[in-house]
Amino acid sequence: MVAQLLRLRALEFLGRFRGGRLHVAGGIAALVWAIVLGALGAWVFASLDGLADATRVHRLATVFGAALLLGCFLVPLGRRSEDPLDPRRFALFGPEVRPLAAGTWLSSLLGLPALGLVIVLVGFIGGAATGVGPTIVAILAAILALATCLLVARIGAACGSLLVESPRLRAWLGLAGVVVVLGLIGFVVMVVIATPAGFDGVVAALADTLAFTPLGAVWSLPGVAVAGEWGWFAVQLLIALGTLAVGWLAWERVVERLLGTPGHVVEQSRPRGLGWFGALPASPAGAVAARSLSYFGRDPRYWVSLAIIPFAPVLLVLPLAIAGVPNEILVFIPVPVMCLLLGWSVHNDTANDHTAIWLHVAAGVPGAADRLGRVVPLLVLGVIVIIVGSPISVILLDEPETMPAVVGIGSALLLGGLGLGSIASAWLPYPAAKPGDGAFQQPQTAGSTPGFVQAGTMLLTVAAAAAPLVLTYFGVENDQVRWYFAALFAGISTGLFVLVAGILIGGAVFDRRGPEILQAALRA
Repeated sequence: MVAQLLRLRALEFLGRFRGGRLHVAGGIAALVWAIVLGALGAWVFASLDGLADATRVHRLATVFGAALLLGCFLVPLGRRSEDPLDPRRFALFGPEVRPLAAGTWLSSLLGLPALGLVIVLVGFIGGAATGVGPTIVAILAAILALATCLLVARIGAACGSLLVESPRLRAWLGLAGVVVVLGLIGFVVMVVIATPAGFDGVVAALADTLAFTPLGAVWSLPGVAVAGEWGWFAVQLLIALGTLAVGWLAWERVVERLLGTPGHVVEQSRPRGLGWFGALPASPAGAVAARSLSYFGRDPRYWVSLAIIPFAPVLLVLPLAIAGVPNEILVFIPVPVMCLLLGWSVHNDTANDHTAIWLHVAAGVPGAADRLGRVVPLLVLGVIVIIVGSPISVILLDEPETMPAVVGIGSALLLGGLGLGSIASAWLPYPAAKPGDGAFQQPQTAGSTPGFVQAGTMLLTVAAAAAPLVLTYFGVENDQVRWYFAALFAGISTGLFVLVAGILIGGAVFDRRGPEILQAALRA
């Protein structure tokens, strides 16, 4: 049975690259995306080798590895798409539990997540290899980590399928997993950046504790081997092997339970009251804004992507901090990057409505009102990010004099992105995930329109913030606060101009291209 499952899984994987051109293009895009994400994780591990202290390298690898293993369990809990390796799919064939458990576990190797994980582990080996002996230990630890990660991912996906049938609740669980993992990494990064001396305290204590837990034991093996602490090496190896053994026994029990447990339907609660429609003005723009706010509160396609945005700067700050970039530069990354992503996220908002966009077209909603209503939720959220995030970032990085420039750059990126996105979503909408689909699903599309729109709006948004960026550069070079205040006024004024112009121009485009927008929604 194990061989048969492996063969079926291999055929299913290869099926991604067969068929029509559109299907093949989607498979190749998914493959490239998995490789890129895996390469990013591998680079994080490998870049740790640039630290002077080998102990720091192995301790950071332990923390990041523990976060990765935890994510392998938590993130699949929120999986909304069907799992091709769900043991319940084979219940009608009356399989034995152990062969089915082994087959589904080993078959996980033949998938894009496993490919990305393998690439990450290559970076782990590269960062931990400081000689022949440590390299051998790192390879063995990577193999053990791969088996453990795939096993806990299977358990996490099965537990989510077994215990939680509500798609909305599963989406919340998946989001919680992402937040926990990125939050742990972000905590370590902020400690290292804000208090380098604190590394020997908080981060070292965290790494040393995780090394004797199921989460971090396998990742700590190369560091213990390099230090020559063979007694502790044996203990941590036993913990890592015990974790794999206990995980296998748990997986067998879960498979047995799944084979005898059919899925069930959870009754959906009925909403009460008018919600945002009763709170906002009874006008076209108010109605569109209320509809958008309702989407952001209930539709996973919106709130999951927004919840990840605060953690995006970590992926930029981490390698730059390790490379020794000074705080006077790092302070301009967190809030502006979040504002850039918030403003950019509206660039295809029209397509997210899918066929519901016909309501706006048929009702004759003014284009400017439609554009204005759609930016309200992101505008409110962006203002909160600027007001709250700017003081926090400048205090943590000990650069309080840069706060006016941080606010100016963030305002220009937020307002400029919303204005340019208001034009792009009416002019060049492209297929988006349909209502009810998972937050991380993306329909396959032919042509280069999606890439052109995404890259174009991103670059133009950055260009709209050129004035505050240049003024901030002068402030950093000359160490003069007056340039930072000039960046503040330039950023706010430029951003407001682009936002107003974008709403008016985008509204005119929406009025003129209403039928084409509806046709694009139906085609998607």
